Amino acid sequence: MSESQFGPVWDGRMSLDTGGKITQVINPATGEQIAESHGCNEDDVARIVESSARAFQSPPWQELSPADRGRRLLAVADRLEEEAAQFIELELCDTGKPIGQIRDGEIPLTAAILRYYAGAADKIEGSVRNTPGGLHLTLFEPYGVVAGILPWNYPLVNAALKVAPALAAGNAIILKPSVETPLATVRF
Repeated sequence: MSESQFGPVWDGRMSLDTGGKITQVINPATGEQIAESHGCNEDDVARIVESSARAFQSPPWQELSPADRGRRLLAVADRLEEEAAQFIELELCDTGKPIGQIRDGEIPLTAAILRYYAGAADKIEGSVRNTPGGLHLTLFEPYGVVAGILPWNYPLVNAALKVAPALAAGNAIILKPSVETPLATVRF
């Protein structure tokens, strides 16, 4: 993998012009720098949250049915499998794990997590209870913008565990990858 630079994304654009800390991403197998991560400052975080709130409140997202959200998650799982070789390479460089663990374990598990929550997207229902105090209705509605902060281990699996349920439930999500293993998560 060639050395690359990346930074926070908002409004569909990546920024390398941040006031945050720049972190070297090191391949644990070779000790070589493989990328440079530009972190966020407080202003960047505010812009990311505002961008995510606009995306959540946008008519295209608000009008998307639960079944459509599920279909989009299925498409992400399909694309992950189609591009598995690229994700495997990134995970190898990032984590130093054995290729078999990534190829035969983590990639299929990540796709399975995405598919599981895709299937759950249109099954989130409220309830009605008739109690002595009257009729009680419970509705489940999206929170809005949620955040997922990832640990260094199992980067793709952990990204799917944060992203898939948030999107299936209709939320927008801000994902913060680990500084130690960000490459596959940023690609995801």
